[in-house]
Amino acid sequence: MKRCVYIILILVSVLLLASCSAATSPAPNYKDEVTMTPMAPSLPDNGDYGITASPYDIFKFEWNEKYQGYFVYENEGNPYDYVVIPETYNGKAVVGIGQYAFGAYSKVKIVVIPNSVTVIEFQAFNYCDYLESVTFLNESRLEIIKENAFYNCKRLNSIFIPKKVKMIGSRAFSTCPALEKIEVDENNAYYSDIDGNLYSKDGKLLICIAPTFMDELPSESLKPDDNIGNISVPEITVPEGVVAIADGAFRDCEGIGRIYIPTSVKSIGSTVIGPNVTEIVFAGTTEEWNAIKKETKWDEKAQDYVVICTNGTITKAE
Repeated sequence: MKRCVYIILILVSVLLLASCSAATSPAPNYKDEVTMTPMAPSLPDNGDYGITASPYDIFKFEWNEKYQGYFVYENEGNPYDYVVIPETYNGKAVVGIGQYAFGAYSKVKIVVIPNSVTVIEFQAFNYCDYLESVTFLNESRLEIIKENAFYNCKRLNSIFIPKKVKMIGSRAFSTCPALEKIEVDENNAYYSDIDGNLYSKDGKLLICIAPTFMDELPSESLKPDDNIGNISVPEITVPEGVVAIADGAFRDCEGIGRIYIPTSVKSIGSTVIGPNVTEIVFAGTTEEWNAIKKETKWDEKAQDYVVICTNGTITKAE
């Protein structure tokens, strides 16, 4: 009998200790998991990052064997519009933002991406209609932004490319009509920005023109004769030395009416020019223009236009 009582007392003691331990263990503090030291753009100075829940209420995590870390995905129905992705899960690094991680259902406006993330997958933020700002922390290890990663983010107004990014997929920022500028870390070895637009580091590949950068052009860029249908339309000049124009480079630039293209250009990708381009001024001959390799649908967004060469003109129908 005494032995039974003794065993019961031991069991009760163990249960009490476990209960006390659980009661005194600190709850996960989401804010403490990430050092909030942004690169660019700056975080809003509102004194509170808006995170009042555990990250596990906001995200789900999947192990990725290739990258030896966790990929993060937003939980459908997440009520928060300002989220910070944690650096770790189950003691392992969060290394990627998964394919379709934030979709059309997402209400997220601001996302902060930790230093641990090295890859943003294909269509990770595809059709993320409310997304306005993406912030990378000050020691970002991001290397890869895959195809269509931010495709059709209609409210995204700026993007900053960290210094270790070495691959940006086709149309990564396509159909982002509110995009005002693309900035690249000056120490990035693969990419650069010129006037808020994205180029390869050597300037030979024009990747993306920010659609609303035209709003900030100086007034002298509008010449008195720049009238199409009595509406003054801005023009843009592709810098000399550019060899290739990437897919979708101008497709969202509805304000551009005229594009100047140098003879250095040898290839033009698909859906390159926007819907309101009426003139393409080429610095070479019609023969040189025809020799440029063009994707089949390079001008499908355009209406009627004329290519003005040094020895004649070519219309869209030709």
